[in-house]
Amino acid sequence: MTGLCSTGANSGFGLATTALAPATGGVGQVAVAMSANVASQYGWYQIQGIAAVKAPNAMTVGADVYALAATPGSVDDAQVNGEQILNAKVSTTTGTPSSGLALIQINRPFHQGQVV
Repeated sequence: MTGLCSTGANSGFGLATTALAPATGGVGQVAVAMSANVASQYGWYQIQGIAAVKAPNAMTVGADVYALAATPGSVDDAQVNGEQILNAKVSTTTGTPSSGLALIQINRPFHQGQVV
């Protein structure tokens, strides 16, 4: 898949081909960038398994996953209307496998936004 704009490695949940910008929302399949990509450059995106994703805040194992509005490309477990990433669950708290990352179990995740 080619990048649409700059995407950093471990950027959580790129929408189509770019980092999901929670402020603008969105609907559709999402993936985790496996490397840094720039516009029109091909790269690998993970859609299944355990993915290392940018997660700057503490997270609870087993929690639902939400796009983090403050940092596009990052995730959190705090409920935010319209920002839920379905088919994704927190597997570890932040700091595993390294600082600023968390492991998220994904199975073809998509951004639909949750209904309260």
